[in-house]
Amino acid sequence: MQLIHQEWLGLGTLPDIPILHYLNRSLSALYALSGFILYYVTFDINKYKGLIKIGLCARILFGVTTTAIAYESGLPCYWMLLEGPTIAILCLLGLNWLKPH
Repeated sequence: MQLIHQEWLGLGTLPDIPILHYLNRSLSALYALSGFILYYVTFDINKYKGLIKIGLCARILFGVTTTAIAYESGLPCYWMLLEGPTIAILCLLGLNWLKPH
């Protein structure tokens, strides 16, 4: 996180405070949990199609929200335009893939 914050984004030294340690680790754990659930549902896509659709829709909203948060936080434009929109676009493609052909 320090490398990304200081060197890649040029935002200076990341404060060494407990709340940031907690947020960094809990967010990483949340991503890992989400990944595990996604991995599990891939074993029976037809059975979990409804859950997959809800998850994709939620992630589209998440992409829009992270874009707004990045903007509000003053992160560089390339960061704001890369993370959130990429999530939203990939999830839109996923929804399109789930449509009957």
